[in-house]
Amino acid sequence: MNIWKWLFLGLVGIIVGFSIFVYTRFFIEKPAYHPIETSITKNSPSFKVVMNKKQLTVLTNQYLKQLNSKELNLNFSLSDEAQLTGSIRIFSHPLPFRLVMDVSVLSNKDLLLKPKVVSMGNLDISAQRVLELIESQVKMPRYVKVNSKRTEIVMALERVQFNKDLSFKIDSVDLNNDRIVFNGYLNK
Repeated sequence: MNIWKWLFLGLVGIIVGFSIFVYTRFFIEKPAYHPIETSITKNSPSFKVVMNKKQLTVLTNQYLKQLNSKELNLNFSLSDEAQLTGSIRIFSHPLPFRLVMDVSVLSNKDLLLKPKVVSMGNLDISAQRVLELIESQVKMPRYVKVNSKRTEIVMALERVQFNKDLSFKIDSVDLNNDRIVFNGYLNK
């Protein structure tokens, strides 16, 4: 066979192939996009956040940096119990304090911190007295409630303002197994 015949057939094949390609790109419609309808019920979590003690400690201390001032200096650590250390300025002198607390979750998914060891300076002092001092001297965020009469601190995490559509509640705290689980809620 003649080489020109094969080149001609090859050229016709390329033209036909290119024509089919152009036709499919311009004239055949893509399937319609239908977004998946999701419904978020108000009381069911949208997602979970799992943290370990070190991650929660770093996150908490980042937030405490915003609260610290020359009158108040706070530091948080989490091991088998929660520990809040710092100093509070009384009579223009810094007074160091240490609060060691048991951590638990209430039935409404708020975080309960129960002081078990409290010291100010070198003195061991009653937890109720220290909480009274903190209650009167420190302007707490609206999601932290210090109850000196019941010697407890309750943190309502759903009141933490991330943005208007996002809130969190604590699901479980297992300090022995280094696992803290939060439920995230999308409020739409």
